[in-house]
Amino acid sequence: MCWKLVVAFLFPGILLSQEKSPLMALTPFASYQMFGRSLGFDPALGYGFHLFFSPASRLAIVGSVSYSPTSVAFDLIGYRDRLDVSVTMYQIGASYALMTLANVADVGVAGRAGVMRFSREARSISLGALGSTSIPEQSESRSVLSTGLVLSRSLSRMISIYLSPELQFTTPVSNTQGNYSISGGLAIGIL
Repeated sequence: MCWKLVVAFLFPGILLSQEKSPLMALTPFASYQMFGRSLGFDPALGYGFHLFFSPASRLAIVGSVSYSPTSVAFDLIGYRDRLDVSVTMYQIGASYALMTLANVADVGVAGRAGVMRFSREARSISLGALGSTSIPEQSESRSVLSTGLVLSRSLSRMISIYLSPELQFTTPVSNTQGNYSISGGLAIGIL
């Protein structure tokens, strides 16, 4: 009970906000992404946004776009360096609110499917007396399935904060990757 008083004092209105959530919300977010080992990408900080449409009180349809700049190591005749890689994801899915924990946060599950695109620019490398070589531009798209939890807290009728740890599976099936991501942001009601 004491912690509720502290929260109510620090964040007025949080514990009293039980109004209906908005029909649509735009959610800018920041994320931390850890990629599967065989991709070889470094962990990355990223950003993006979700667009939520809530046709029912516990259900939301979600469209997502995110971008994570990262890098990958390469070796070439005793030369080791890193190449910059851009990872862009486009996904659509749903989230469902399961329960409220001690009137503090809503807990839900989410699932999305879409495309993860990796792209790398061309790069020229000097090999000293051996001349130079270039690494060509490369792009690759893979399908991605994401599943995870959603922890959210309404700050008012039109604003809430959320945190979402998730597991992402990228294909092809012969080389399925497990990536881990955690994202958090601010949902701003627009309808």
